[in-house]
Amino acid sequence: MWNITQFILNQTFTDYYKFGRLDFLFYVDVDTLKKERGKTSIIRSTGDIEWYVKVCPSENKNGTLVSAYLYCDVVDVANWWRVGATFCIVVENEDDDHSIVRQMHHIFERETSPSRGWTIATLDEVSKQENKFVDEDGDVEFRVMIGVDWVEGFSTPKYFDFFSKNGDDDAVKIILDDVTFYVNKYIISGHSSYFRYKLIDGDEVEIDDVKIQDFYDFLQFLYAVPLRISKNNVDRMSQIAIRFNAINLKTWCIEYLEFAHMNKEMTDSEILQVADEHGFADVMKTVIGSAKSASEVKTKFPDYEDYSTDALCVIVRKALSFK
Repeated sequence: MWNITQFILNQTFTDYYKFGRLDFLFYVDVDTLKKERGKTSIIRSTGDIEWYVKVCPSENKNGTLVSAYLYCDVVDVANWWRVGATFCIVVENEDDDHSIVRQMHHIFERETSPSRGWTIATLDEVSKQENKFVDEDGDVEFRVMIGVDWVEGFSTPKYFDFFSKNGDDDAVKIILDDVTFYVNKYIISGHSSYFRYKLIDGDEVEIDDVKIQDFYDFLQFLYAVPLRISKNNVDRMSQIAIRFNAINLKTWCIEYLEFAHMNKEMTDSEILQVADEHGFADVMKTVIGSAKSASEVKTKFPDYEDYSTDALCVIVRKALSFK
């Protein structure tokens, strides 16, 4: 079935952005809005750029309005900076064609314009059950998509251009869909045994089953760009690390999951889901082993039936250890 919301998003966003793309969901309790309180999302990042969304109510002569603003900041940069980005905020509706979509290109600037947003709708429109914006938990779901086109005022040489040879005599072609990446043969072979094998007898490799943005981010990592593993990308980066047998990136992902467990950046259930999906056995044992009672095992992992046999065995053994 034709979906107007998805059509708008497909027209707005390209397959990849030089300085990163970010997609995330943000849930706001409708009762919080009714109490005239706002809510701010956790900070997420694309490279050195940090993003967060603030949803807040405001009063005018027409009643209470709900607004959503996207905020931009650059890590460890005190001077003037500018970030050109395409972004979209969607207020999800049970009926996709009735979702509210706002999108634009904006130049974020440190002093004059660090945020941009819109008035989305009236509170009555969003909060009434019959309008189907509020889910069964009483939350309104905001979907946020950001594509970073360009940056000024802070270090950019660390971002590499993979769409031309740039005089590299050792460049090989990696073809994904209709996009050709030019990558140094020795760099990619040194990080990935998959490509080392594929490039034994040639200088061109065709791949599929990978999103262009994910592969672009993967290449930046190979070239020693400080790729920040986070809750937002750990599943995708784990998948691509295993797909191309990139041991260093896999280690980064495992270390982030361990960090997220210690610092509560992700729930134990979320961590176990990623660890189970990608076969990170030590992470699974650590997360499951942190339960202090049989009831806590059940509370931490309510969807235990969805896990693999290996993970389920660890959960069962942990639960039985308390008897």
